[in-house]
Amino acid sequence: MAAEEKPGWNRHLVTFLLIFALGGYLMFRGRGCGPPKVGIRPLEARLVTVGIGKWQVKAEVADTPELRHKGLSGRTDLEPGYGMLFVYEESATRHFWMKDTIVPLSIAFIKEDGTIVQIEKMQPQDLTQVSSEEPVKYALEVRQGWFEERRLSPGIKAQLPEEIPPLPPPPPAPGEPEPEAAPPETEEAPAGADVQPEAAPEEAETGAPPTE
Repeated sequence: MAAEEKPGWNRHLVTFLLIFALGGYLMFRGRGCGPPKVGIRPLEARLVTVGIGKWQVKAEVADTPELRHKGLSGRTDLEPGYGMLFVYEESATRHFWMKDTIVPLSIAFIKEDGTIVQIEKMQPQDLTQVSSEEPVKYALEVRQGWFEERRLSPGIKAQLPEEIPPLPPPPPAPGEPEPEAAPPETEEAPAGADVQPEAAPEEAETGAPPTE
């Protein structure tokens, strides 16, 4: 007589294997091996340090119309101690809103000499304009409550960077060759020096915000 089959045993084994595979997949993603996160600071962002009292903020630089218009919109998070420094060519009344921005922010309006003249809170997705009450040349956005937690108020001075890192060169368009490096500069002879003419080289062979 044939042995009695136990169909339930196979079913339990399949369930166990599925749970094991799912657990391995979740662990694999949790270790950063899954698809890249979106809405975080871009790799090409330029960071500067802004000092306020005894605290410092690592701030991304927004010093072009495109970067200032984009701001922190689309971000899903803002790391503690990080923010964005808006840099303008001249002092003027500045306007901000929170279109497409889901991270609650605080903004400090800063005069050319570094004096913080105004601090405001901005709520996610709020289209109400937040404007500076007087002309400013800088604005600093951080996580909401950062200033209050450190008891920082208008009147304090921010230590702004002396130099802003330049923009990185744009990547070449698809199919375009990489730009060649500029030849090294030769030193000019001082006036009155006796310059000997160089010998002629041999001939080489040829070959193949809304407004802000």
